[in-house]
Order: sequence, then C-alpha cells, then structure tokens
Amino acid sequence: MLYLQGKVTEVKEAEVMDIDEEAFRAGFVSAKLYGYLKIPFEKRHVQGMKSGSLGNENYAQEAIAEVIIENMDENYYYIIGPGTTTRPIMEKLKLDYTLLGVDLIHRKKLIGKDLNEKGLLEHIRGKKAKIIITPIGGQGYLFGRGNQ
Repeated sequence: MLYLQGKVTEVKEAEVMDIDEEAFRAGFVSAKLYGYLKIPFEKRHVQGMKSGSLGNENYAQEAIAEVIIENMDENYYYIIGPGTTTRPIMEKLKLDYTLLGVDLIHRKKLIGKDLNEKGLLEHIRGKKAKIIITPIGGQGYLFGRGNQ
C-alpha cells in the first residue's frame, strides 16, 4: 500500500526461500531457494532473514529441557509450542510430537498432538496450564512467520 501511495520508492532484489516442511516435520531443516524478485523496500516492513541454530545451542536446549522436565508440576497441563528448541523436551520424555504444531502433555504423558485452539481448550478448560514456547530462530516470531 505504501508503495502504491508513493511513500516507499526504494526497490530491492530479495531471495524467495522457504523450508521443506515435510523434511522439517521429519526433524531436518532444509531450505530451498526459489529465485529472486524485486520488492518495495522499507526496512521496518521487511522480515529479517532466517538463521539456523549454532552447534553450542544444542547443549543449551538439552539443559533447558532437563530443567523444565525436573520442574514439571503434575497439577498442570503443558502446552508445548512448535520448533526445534522445544523438541528436546518431548524427546527426553520419549513422547511423539510435531515440529510445526502444538502438543499437550500432562503428568509427562502425551494428551494431544498437533492441536488447534479448539482441541487445546477441550483438554484444558477449567484446569491449570502452562505454555512453553520460544521465538522462531532468527526471526523473533512466536507462532508463524508473520508478514510485511
């Protein structure tokens, strides 16, 4: 809209990339470059580039998972958000999980996998719940990628 109103005049070539979601669901991060295109450029309206995790982050993720598991209260349901940072929690508990969706556990057992809002509410209505989420790597978004 700003471009059409003449308020943004700079045009910049940008990569058109996306992850292979099937590979991501299988636990592998694989990005594909589809090409380049020119976009109206206004820095505050353009999403930052994605970045992967550093090797030493794996150790930190494992340590965080241990602390979270040790401190789980049996009176709470735990909503586990998407992504590779929360994956060690589910792996250490030996639970099935989804990398792109939201899972629910209670007393360290899987209650629901890849739940939507309705499914979550059916399980936790009237109960105590905590949510465990992290920003998406290199982007700062909690759920989804957002857009310009």
